[in-house]
Amino acid sequence: MPILGTTGIQKLFIASTIVTLVALACSPTTVTKDSSRLQNFMKTTSYDDLNISYIEHGKGQPLLLLHGFGASSYSWRHIIDGFATNYRVIAIDLKGFGLSGKPFDGHYSVADQSRIVLKFIDDLGLKDVILVGHSFGGAIALYSYLQMPQSHLNPVTKMILVDSASYRQQFPYFITVLRTPLLNRLALTVIPDEISIKTILRKVFYDDSKITGEMVTTYAGYLALPGAHYALIKTAEEIIPKNIDSIVSQYKNIHVPVSLVWGEKDEIIPLEIGQRLSQDIAGAKLQIIKDCGHAPQEECPAETIELFKNFLDQKNQ
Repeated sequence: MPILGTTGIQKLFIASTIVTLVALACSPTTVTKDSSRLQNFMKTTSYDDLNISYIEHGKGQPLLLLHGFGASSYSWRHIIDGFATNYRVIAIDLKGFGLSGKPFDGHYSVADQSRIVLKFIDDLGLKDVILVGHSFGGAIALYSYLQMPQSHLNPVTKMILVDSASYRQQFPYFITVLRTPLLNRLALTVIPDEISIKTILRKVFYDDSKITGEMVTTYAGYLALPGAHYALIKTAEEIIPKNIDSIVSQYKNIHVPVSLVWGEKDEIIPLEIGQRLSQDIAGAKLQIIKDCGHAPQEECPAETIELFKNFLDQKNQ
């Protein structure tokens, strides 16, 4: 797929900056209700001296949640509330995001994140895992599953992929900017974090009226943490695995029940990606949420929870 040239990106950046600064007002910087509540369930573990934060709430079969690019465990707040009664819900802050460590080590690829996830599963002794990934987290979930033993020893027994990154594709403009040297640092320096978050959420959501000040404040707060800008840039630079074609060729080797949940109006990872993925993974069922964008778990939580429950309740898949 074609990608904007540097001149085009610069023009897009300048124009979008002017429009954004004029059109958007900053939200107040306060501690948000949901993020404060979720901190009651926050824990930490380590990976090679790197602190990894995660939320753990409830008891039962493990439901392991991997968030998307630029997000955090906060993005799963509705899912955590909806499933903690019957499941051991665990939502990780991936390396570089949320409250997890953000080292300047250049290792932010899908494979790097996957190694952390696999060690996390092993360290916690998780079995019979339902692995859930959204967007970039979906790519990590897919890669992680494929790195596990393809036998009864594999701890993952079901997967749910939500608007999952899966193939080569056109980058959204903000990823393109972050992958462009000099322009990436300029954009993150010039544009206030809250305005950047508002702009991106308007691309992520189909219905902008569902974007709340709390979401903006929470995500902007994480983006303002030391090392967050570096982690965002490095993740964007490595967002497509160098061996993506090899990874895609292995999707046929996925033999656990898989549910694909997709926002009908996703402009970041469009529905045709989900349709292709449903053909490449044997038995995968594509479930579409109408009038919903790239993050159904945040924009359309009730519908997302219902689809999750319907899939998980099918014991004999």
